[in-house]
Amino acid sequence: MIRPTAITTALLLCVATAGAASPLKFGDESRDLGKVARKSRTEAVFRFVNDSHMPVVITGAKTHCGCTKVRFPSRPVMAGAADSLTVVFNATERGAFYKKITITTSSGEQTLAIRGTVE
Repeated sequence: MIRPTAITTALLLCVATAGAASPLKFGDESRDLGKVARKSRTEAVFRFVNDSHMPVVITGAKTHCGCTKVRFPSRPVMAGAADSLTVVFNATERGAFYKKITITTSSGEQTLAIRGTVE
């Protein structure tokens, strides 16, 4: 028979790990691309360090529109190692933009952002 305290402990552990932050420490989590020409392609490189004692794998990157893509390393980032990922923005519509990118790793999630104005 499972005691209520065991169930409570298991649930708290699941909640704590589900909301875990990624151990990847970025130099900056937001980048202002400034003025971008319409119909152009702009790249922003985000550098990071694995601030844990274990290798971390970037398993995915979610953007909120088709105009933004992410290139990231497919190999594990070893403990203490530095690497980078590239966010590519295709400017199609005029006006201000703000794009969030959610990076999913084997250890948690990290949110990055790019912003600017398409002329």
